[in-house]
Amino acid sequence: MNKKHLFKLVLLFTLLSPISLTAQILPRPVSAVNGKGEFNLDVNTKIIVEDNGSFTNEVFALQEAIYSKIGAFLGQGMQSKNHILIKKTDFKDIPDNAYKLTVTSEQILLEAETSEGANYGVQSIKQLLQKNTKIQTTTIVDYPAYPWRGLMLDVSRHFYPVEYLKQQIRLLSYYKMNKLHIHLSDDEGWRLEIKSLPELTQKSAWRDMNRHDSAVIRRTPVDSRIKLDSRFLQEVDGRMRYGGFYTQDEIRDLVQYAAKYHVELIPEIDMPGHMMAAILAYPELCSTGKPSWGQVFSQPLCPAKQEVFTFVKTVLDEVMSLFPSKYIHMGADEVDKTTWLESESCQALMKENGMKDVNELQTWFVERVANYLKKNGKEVIVWDDVLDGHISSDLNVMYWRDWKANIPYESIESEHPTIFCPGTPLYLSRRDSALYDIYHLRSFQELTLKRKDLVKGAQANVWAEQIGNSDWANILIWPRLLALAELTWTPFERRDWEDFKRRVSTQRELLESLGIDLAKESPFLTVVQTPDEESKGIRFHFEHEKIDPQLYYTLDGSEPNLKSKPFSDNLLVKGPAILSVGIIEDGKLLTPIFKRPVDYHKAVGKKVSYLQPWNKAYPAAYESSLTNGLQGADYYKDVNWQGFTNDLEVVIDLEDTKNLKDISIRFMQIGPEEVFMPGSVEISFSNDGQNFKTFKTIENDVDPQKRGLVMKNFTTSLKGAKGRYLKVHAKNVHKNQFIFTDEIIIH
Repeated sequence: MNKKHLFKLVLLFTLLSPISLTAQILPRPVSAVNGKGEFNLDVNTKIIVEDNGSFTNEVFALQEAIYSKIGAFLGQGMQSKNHILIKKTDFKDIPDNAYKLTVTSEQILLEAETSEGANYGVQSIKQLLQKNTKIQTTTIVDYPAYPWRGLMLDVSRHFYPVEYLKQQIRLLSYYKMNKLHIHLSDDEGWRLEIKSLPELTQKSAWRDMNRHDSAVIRRTPVDSRIKLDSRFLQEVDGRMRYGGFYTQDEIRDLVQYAAKYHVELIPEIDMPGHMMAAILAYPELCSTGKPSWGQVFSQPLCPAKQEVFTFVKTVLDEVMSLFPSKYIHMGADEVDKTTWLESESCQALMKENGMKDVNELQTWFVERVANYLKKNGKEVIVWDDVLDGHISSDLNVMYWRDWKANIPYESIESEHPTIFCPGTPLYLSRRDSALYDIYHLRSFQELTLKRKDLVKGAQANVWAEQIGNSDWANILIWPRLLALAELTWTPFERRDWEDFKRRVSTQRELLESLGIDLAKESPFLTVVQTPDEESKGIRFHFEHEKIDPQLYYTLDGSEPNLKSKPFSDNLLVKGPAILSVGIIEDGKLLTPIFKRPVDYHKAVGKKVSYLQPWNKAYPAAYESSLTNGLQGADYYKDVNWQGFTNDLEVVIDLEDTKNLKDISIRFMQIGPEEVFMPGSVEISFSNDGQNFKTFKTIENDVDPQKRGLVMKNFTTSLKGAKGRYLKVHAKNVHKNQFIFTDEIIIH
């Protein structure tokens, strides 16, 4: 740690006041029993080590932290009334990566069986000393819930220096996270020196300014923090070029640095797709011999060419020599197979091996490379795209395609060790990723209950297309990564959202003291609404990331201000309204605000039966989604939109059919390829819930090729309708594509 950071920490520790134990440690320990009294650290405190030389790095890390606190290293010696004892202990009843921490008024006793466990204990002591030299007496037993607690950094789209990676390693270790996955290659740049293939960095580590760079440049006048890092810009022959790469010496140094902090560096070389940077340097690696783009993504490596596997083995041999990790990530996502379909050699290879389609050809490629890695003692990680081709079950799968929420279930059913990193909410490059959503990642918890032996853990991904510098990356990562730290460390029954928020507020001060400019935007407001049939309205409660915020609201869609009504929990809203809720801090309305149409109509709270299922990726509020009185925002990732890749077909038990006036069902389209309108919406009625008679069919009139966002209400009169049960059947004419709706409104 350099002197500048030491000064900042000493200043921080001097200014801040004491705080209780329960508000300090993050992630929350498995067990913590607080006592009365306190241990007072000072220059007279001694340190005693009984570890048989096993915990050298951990003892030094603790001494370094104590120096930053009191300006002195602790002397070593015999036991005294005030000492820290670090002891190697063989555990019998807890995991070997656990630690025990016992604090009395005279002693801090840290026990661990392994250096990994000792490191976790040291991090807890450091956090207890974060604000004060006095530590409350306590007994802690602690160990991780999951073995994979990670962060991925994409250094291909935009490059980040070694110093930044080291900062992330320190912070990951501080919050007991243990994996740093580095995305070293992609279409936009090759970032690792391969001595046997020098043109990879000579030609493909630097690029002409591309659309990602242009996007960052356009946004810079709005927020200067977004700007490109000028250290990685250079003018060559009158052209501005962007890039950079890590030398092998830099990687060796980084690996050694990470090992001291018990953070495992996971290298990723993405293949066979996302290989444009490599193909630019060695065009013979693709089917056509010329770099090009397919229908959506770049042309991949050609699996029918032996020189491709020579290239792959050469790269991976050097990667394995640099990274001691037992894992190698080989990507295998978003492979555009157009050129494989058109390649005579690929078609001949498929015929020779009895392959039915190009998905099987991708599987053949992946398994051939994976087998080579496994023969070299490595475990292989792939993105979940490989499940489309029935891959071997001994590969580790990273679930990322959140619009296909059945994927983690398929992965588990196929016996794949599975790591969660769904785009929503674990792509931290998205501004809509909220602490609350990460902390309450439902599918992660559900699958853990079913097959914890196969759920390895989770990681957050930072894709850098529009993240032009590491300072901006930090703004997006912190403090949101803290929610993942606790999700993957702390047992479910020990997690506490309100307590977590208080501990995050403590960590914000430390993060800012280290030069991380935390985003000042308001936290996202997560709504919980409950129909109140007796009062004929809807009651609202909001979860938020701030502690005791001042919320104000309006019912006409206008922005709240200090003259608006203060929001009280369980607010009752009657009749049609546009509810706008915001946090006001120091007299200023923080953004974004919550703004949604609300309507207590005749279907609110009524039982809905689904004749066809929603897509698991977009469950919204499950069975109550379409009759909870709340409409969605203008994007389908809003939690009020329910998604379907089959037809939407539901039956509502109205209980009473008197005085029905009209029905309106809203759908969205994002054209021309993402989300579609239904072909038609059929309204039917029944007295018994079994035999339905069509009342009205509403045809779609929105052109499916129309670009951009389109909203349409499928509306019709219900005068003359008869029957207790109402069926809505929206026909999805774009099979395997999405239709989304947010509410079935009946007046």
